[in-house]
Amino acid sequence: MEHRREVPLLHMTLGTNKGTNGDMAMFRSVIDGLRSLDMDVLITSGFQGDLASLGPLPGNMQVEPYLPYTLLLPHCSAVICHGGTGTALSSLALGLPLLILPQGADQYLVGELVKASGAGLCLTPQHVNASTVRQSVRALLEEPSYRANAHRLQREITAMPGPEEAVHLIEEVAAIQR
Repeated sequence: MEHRREVPLLHMTLGTNKGTNGDMAMFRSVIDGLRSLDMDVLITSGFQGDLASLGPLPGNMQVEPYLPYTLLLPHCSAVICHGGTGTALSSLALGLPLLILPQGADQYLVGELVKASGAGLCLTPQHVNASTVRQSVRALLEEPSYRANAHRLQREITAMPGPEEAVHLIEEVAAIQR
């Protein structure tokens, strides 16, 4: 992903599952809320998402079905997502503040935990509109506490043991159980 302008890049996704990324009103609220802000927005729609139904996008926005987070997230300033654990943890592992727009399952809990940590905000579906999205994104980018808390969580995630330590602990527990 080549960042073409010296403005914040936001990533927006509602996941790759049609059950979470099929709400075109949610995408429309984000598009309408961010269209006039001086930032670039890269939206991933999932392979089944139908963002073409939204019509032409503003010049500061681009849609792709999928991009690997390892290539995309290092260039981002913040992430708007559904609160899936993969997206939320990948973003926090890089110290990115989050705007969670939960769609179901445990995403509401993830949104509340991110909000409680100070690393982001959460808007439930009935509160998502162009104005609340715009206000939330501006807060994430302009209020230093969100980035500071996201960096705090990044340090905590970095300090966690890796898979090799987890395997070692599982082997220890298994040996005790024998």
